[in-house]
Amino acid sequence: MAGLRRMGAYLRTLQSFEVQTNTTIDVVMEDDGQKVQFDGTGLYRVRRPNAFFIEQRTDRRHRQYIYDGTTFTVYSPRMHYYAQEAAAGTIIQTINLAEERYKVFLPLTDLFYWGTPEDESESITSAQRIGFARIGD
Repeated sequence: MAGLRRMGAYLRTLQSFEVQTNTTIDVVMEDDGQKVQFDGTGLYRVRRPNAFFIEQRTDRRHRQYIYDGTTFTVYSPRMHYYAQEAAAGTIIQTINLAEERYKVFLPLTDLFYWGTPEDESESITSAQRIGFARIGD
């Protein structure tokens, strides 16, 4: 937990940063209970205090989330559809607006919360160290 708080504190010192992710998600299918894995990638380009570009690509979905300080946009490149909403304020305020009003849940929003009063770390009841893993090179 201390390491996550330090990571959050460090990210808050940066005016801009970029994070690239590779993900695997387990989904339990509603109709027959089978577990299916979907791979994906993510890209986060953040400029504090009020701009980001987040791209999420999975086997099933491709979305781009753009916040420029005044407008929040969700774009689906595959379908050529987008939606926009006025959103002034900070990155966290925009994330909260997307979740609360539109039920749009951006991936890895913990990056913006760790080490703040909103990080919900109190709800974590257990953790364990699994060991080292090589990711990429």
